[in-house]
Amino acid sequence: NYPIYASASYSHVKLLHHPDNYFCAGNGRSRFFETTETLTKNHIPYSIITEDQVSALKKGDVVVLPCILYCAKSLYSDLRAAAQRGVSVIAIDGFGHYNEFTKGRSTSDDAYNLRGIDGNILIDLEKLPNYLPRNLTIDLSDVLLETRITSDGILSLHILNADTERMSASAKVTFTDERLIRCRSWKIYTPDSTEAQV
Repeated sequence: NYPIYASASYSHVKLLHHPDNYFCAGNGRSRFFETTETLTKNHIPYSIITEDQVSALKKGDVVVLPCILYCAKSLYSDLRAAAQRGVSVIAIDGFGHYNEFTKGRSTSDDAYNLRGIDGNILIDLEKLPNYLPRNLTIDLSDVLLETRITSDGILSLHILNADTERMSASAKVTFTDERLIRCRSWKIYTPDSTEAQV
């Protein structure tokens, strides 16, 4: 079996999971799941991160904030520092309108809609795919793409089929990511050890 679970995400797109917003006014819970659906439908590999992982984001990463209207100033500060390192920050339906105690922030506050972060992007969910890197595409619908890299440097493309009743005879995958393009040897692993060719 291929060690897919003993690996780390290679995706540059990071979706921030912030459950404090789930049951507050606004669309926090539904927007999070709608964002995952949008990324999946558009075949955009992503990984989910938590607030304490924002400080580890690197230049070239993109962090997506799905309707995070309630947050501590510390999260805003971490996002601002990440942006200064070259991380792109995209907020959906606003950001930081209230603090963690549900007290409203002034619209002049730097955290309100990320006012204090140069180059931040504030958009509606349907526009999200237009602002994200498209490192690979596939000619199948209803599949989730995941790029992962193992501790020994093996890069993998994980294709998850949402329809367990449907088997695809073939798939055309196109890479634009420089590291993926450089790969010269590919192997296919299937859950049931079905023989496959690349």
